[in-house]
Amino acid sequence: MITNSPTHNELLHMLAFESQNSALWAEFMRRFHDYICFVVARELHQQAGTAAPEVMDELVQQVYLKLLAHSAQALRAYRGREESSAYRYLEIVALRTVIKSTGIRP
Repeated sequence: MITNSPTHNELLHMLAFESQNSALWAEFMRRFHDYICFVVARELHQQAGTAAPEVMDELVQQVYLKLLAHSAQALRAYRGREESSAYRYLEIVALRTVIKSTGIRP
């Protein structure tokens, strides 16, 4: 656990440059994993009419891979100003992941 809890924005910026830090990832998972799962499930259900657990799990993993790809480029690109910006940014990454996977545009 992180002793001085960073803001959401600080956490994303720290992960962008310390993507191998397990304490930071534990904190990220604690804060955002359920939200990412919710967004993926909601969008998958809207796009494909179903949210099968195995498909959802695969897409959630793809979201994490997207965040880490190319030396954490997606995390480095984050420029949130408000604390809620972190949730919106992760929602966009998750939505794009589902749309790309299903091939269905909203």
